[in-house]
Amino acid sequence: MAGRFVRSSKYRHVFGTASKPDQQFTSIRGINDGATDGHICAVNPKFVAVATKPSGGGAFLVLKHDEAGRIDNEHPQVRGHKGKVLDLAWDPFDDNVIASGDEHSIVCVWEIPDSGLTESITEPRVTLDCHQKKIVKILWHPTARNILLTSAWDCKVIIWNLETVEGFLEIETPDVPYSVDWDYNGSRIVVACKDKKIRVYDSHEGTKLSEWNGHEGTKPQMVAFTKQGVLTTGFSKMSTREYALWNEKTGEQLAQEDLDSSNGVNQIIYDRDTGMFYFAAKGDSVIRYYEMTGEDPFLFYLSTYQAKPQTAVGIMPKRGCNVNACEVMRFYRIEKADKGNTSQFVIIPTAMTVPRKSETFQEDIFPDTPGDEPSMTAEEFQSGKNKDPILMSLKSGYKPKEKSVRAGGIMKKVDGGSQLGSKMQSKGLSGDKSGSGAGQSTATGAASTELSALKDEVNSLKATVESQQAKIEALEGKLEELAGKVNQTE
Repeated sequence: MAGRFVRSSKYRHVFGTASKPDQQFTSIRGINDGATDGHICAVNPKFVAVATKPSGGGAFLVLKHDEAGRIDNEHPQVRGHKGKVLDLAWDPFDDNVIASGDEHSIVCVWEIPDSGLTESITEPRVTLDCHQKKIVKILWHPTARNILLTSAWDCKVIIWNLETVEGFLEIETPDVPYSVDWDYNGSRIVVACKDKKIRVYDSHEGTKLSEWNGHEGTKPQMVAFTKQGVLTTGFSKMSTREYALWNEKTGEQLAQEDLDSSNGVNQIIYDRDTGMFYFAAKGDSVIRYYEMTGEDPFLFYLSTYQAKPQTAVGIMPKRGCNVNACEVMRFYRIEKADKGNTSQFVIIPTAMTVPRKSETFQEDIFPDTPGDEPSMTAEEFQSGKNKDPILMSLKSGYKPKEKSVRAGGIMKKVDGGSQLGSKMQSKGLSGDKSGSGAGQSTATGAASTELSALKDEVNSLKATVESQQAKIEALEGKLEELAGKVNQTE
């Protein structure tokens, strides 16, 4: 009987594990769990931010990772919005800076102290007020410092230079932009609109590069740029949830699969390093995950993580994952509390892990990944330049950058439409990268120790290989002996 072919994959056995109760954030009151397809939970290696529902206006909590446990009702918050906060996004190049957008069309940029919030913050560093309706999405540029994209229900996508507080590119979409994403180096953006069409634009000129019909259902579609094209989630005419992969230049559908008949809008979490992508929807009790390859049929189902219904999901950047445990993704799932007041929530860190016995660094599943250094300035991007991200190795485990002393924060306070000072523009140059003699000596010593450890490991591996080779040769000899006996019998 012919054997069944099983596709080889390093990620076929990835599994999810929820953190222990003492590592969860519990007793959080009033998380903004209203109808929204934005990201009300945002995570980086320093902080977890989550939008809340205060008695008036809008606010969000910012929690340090070591604050896990019961969160006091009086915990300080960022309170500067007049409407509910609908979207949150951390600056990929500064773990202390976060942008927030609300239902009153306002976007604010805040700076969070290294120590976290010891008192509530009410004054943003920057206020952006050019939209006319509620904010849909906030996205930082993937390679340029201080470039921010905002989209709203007023059918506008605006790209801002935060150093000049200037919206230098405005794209008017034919209908409400439900979802937006940058490509790998930020040279293009893809937009899924309420009119069921997907459009790709040049991020410098705003010119439309391609357009095609997406999913046929009336509910929101989500989009993400990937190595193989544009990945989307949406609904069929019969309200079946589905996903598809498209050629971003021609609009040709490369792959499409049905999911189920649930009504939650699937958010796309794409990991370019591994080629894996995840679907998570508000109200679902599952997170499905898949692998994408460069050959037809492109998309392969891997498995499903099952838990209790989730309100929202935050994502830790790869540089914050535990590479020693082969953790390739970490979710921060928000659930309603099991007992007591139904207005209380819990944030549960959930690790997605590749099962490997070895405790050494696994280069095949952890390639170099975008780090926290921008590859160009806001001025360079605004002038039309494109540069790929600066990659960092995860081999030694990510260590947050040491921050130089700040004089008055990243920006001057902005009144109305006034210009920012030079603080934000010069901020990227403030950190002195050169080490002192003592620092260099310490670094050299650490490198020498690491080199010695690597040599020992290589020698150990060589010994293991030689031992296994001897066993293989012995087994081959026995096999030849048995084969000879069989031939004599025949």
